[in-house]
Formats: sequence, structure tokens, C-alpha cells
Amino acid sequence: MISDVDEALRNLILDSLTVSRQNVDIKYDLPSRDWASRLNRPTIDLFLFDIRENLRLRGAEQYRQVPLEDGRVEIHRNPVRIDLRYLLSAWTKDPEDEHLLLSDTLMTLLRNPFIPEKYCSEEMKRQQFNVILDAAVYQPEHGPTEKVTEIWGVIGNDIHAGFIVTVTITVDPFEPRIERQVSTFERTVGQTNPKGGPAIVENEVKRYNEGLVIDTMKYDPSTLTVVLEERSEVLSVDEEYRVKLPTLPEGKYHLNVLYRGKILKRQVISVPMDDKTVVL
Repeated sequence: MISDVDEALRNLILDSLTVSRQNVDIKYDLPSRDWASRLNRPTIDLFLFDIRENLRLRGAEQYRQVPLEDGRVEIHRNPVRIDLRYLLSAWTKDPEDEHLLLSDTLMTLLRNPFIPEKYCSEEMKRQQFNVILDAAVYQPEHGPTEKVTEIWGVIGNDIHAGFIVTVTITVDPFEPRIERQVSTFERTVGQTNPKGGPAIVENEVKRYNEGLVIDTMKYDPSTLTVVLEERSEVLSVDEEYRVKLPTLPEGKYHLNVLYRGKILKRQVISVPMDDKTVVL
């Protein structure tokens, strides 16, 4: 999968350059001082320096169940969203040429929040979510991998112009397992009304079938989805930006509004709902 991402980035960047792609090399090497001294052609280097799970995209529920006809259930572990972080730098003899390569590359990556499908391998196309592409975005974390200046110190080279490119892929290393289905039921206990009439019922669970509206005209509704974190349930947005929630007991829930798999907004809702609008 990582080699597929490498190749997708290579072709995406080379197709965007204002100079001929035949005159520029794309490499994935550690940009050390010794490596840089051996270059004899204009080079864009994509050094993969960090691989980690994207915890912001991890749902509250880690499993989903698919009922089978024989009464059993197929249990699937949700796939893992992994961030691949590259240090992108340009290397030429002339700083102005370096800046030109960096500008072309940065503009291309900023125009593409996802790796375009034509650059994706078959395995990348089969992923549950689009392959997210972020350029020059730095996570609010601490350590040498978060500051470009400190990365160069670890590499052992003089500081050089560059930026971080983050590609988020979906990895599913888990095999589903088959289990016997567990049935649950609710029992309400009450007492006889001494004055006659309906029984006095305690701890009655009220359930609500709510709906909400996504307040935006910036995004086509067909590109939006809503994820109910507590159930890991994906909800569609109709052409009038309406979302129908499943029947839910009273309480607080977390919604993620996604544009082509990329989270635009997280919102806490209360059921029953007072405000039925999510504003983007």
C-alpha cells in the first residue's frame, strides 16, 4: 500500500510541473548532507519519516455486526486510518529553481484534498474511504517530528525549504469472525395502580426518531455523509440536505459530517433535539 501511495504522489506531482517531467527526478531518500552532495539533476524528495494511526478518525464503536441467515452474526473490526507523513523538499543548484518546484508542487497538492482516482492503484480504489491528502498542515503535537527545523537536525543536514505532506490511507488487517448472535430484550417493571386504571410504570425508556438539516450550500449533498459515532453508522444526506437519524433513546450523541471521507465538522447533539440544524 505504501509503495502505491509513493507512485500516486510521483505521478500527481510530475503531471503538475511547469517544466518537463523528463528533467526532474522524484526520490524517497533520506535527504542527508552526503545524499544531497551527490545529486546532479533537479530533484523533488519525498522522505517518509512518520507512520501513525489517525486517532481523530477512529470511531467510538470499533466493531460492526452483519446478521446471517442461519441466525449467526459476522463481526467485522473497523479498518484503521493511517497517516503517512512525508517531508517534501526540492533540490537544484539555483534557489529560484527550487522555489519554482516547491510552488508547483504545493499548488497541486492544495488543489487536491484527496488523491485523484486516476492516480490510485486498484487496491487504493477498493478502500472504504477516499485517500486524504494534506499539504503544509502541522498537527498540534510535540516532538521532533512536528517541527521541520528539528527534523533537519535529526537527519543531519542544513535546514532546507520544504513542507509536510500527509496522506491518510485505510488499512484493514482484520479477518471477520462468525459468532452466535446474542439476543437482548428490555423488561419494564411497574406496580398496580391502587386506584385502578393504568399501572404505574417506572424507568420507561423513551425513544425518538429525529431528523436534522445540514445548513450549507458550499458542498453538493451527494458528497456529504454523516457518521453517528456511538453506532459507527453512516447516514446519507438527501438532495435537500436532510439527514434521518435512527430511532434513539434519550441522551447525548456525537455526529461527524464528512465531505468525501474528510471530516468537516464534529457536533454533539441531544435527543430529543432542540436545534435540528448543523451549520458548516
